[in-house]
Amino acid sequence: MPHLILHELETWVFAAAEQVGCLLPGLTEQLLKDVHVAGGPELVNDGPDTAPSKRIFNYCPQYSKTNDGPLAIADLGVVELRNQCPHLDAWLELLDSRLS
Repeated sequence: MPHLILHELETWVFAAAEQVGCLLPGLTEQLLKDVHVAGGPELVNDGPDTAPSKRIFNYCPQYSKTNDGPLAIADLGVVELRNQCPHLDAWLELLDSRLS
């Protein structure tokens, strides 16, 4: 079952705002504000110019998509990622049900 992350991998970085803030100080508050305004990490996206990765790079040009993002998401953990991202959780539930 393919899974399309809503918008892009950085959707999950918004879920891991506190964890990425440990790697890149000052980023947490802005990401949490965006999550609050959007209504959840999977909903942070107003268009091509405000996609999650573009927002993060705008807030923090030294952000590394291949390093900082995966580290923050791993530190957050799957349980909390599922709690914050219902689209991801529904996909994992579907996989679980097909494997059972």
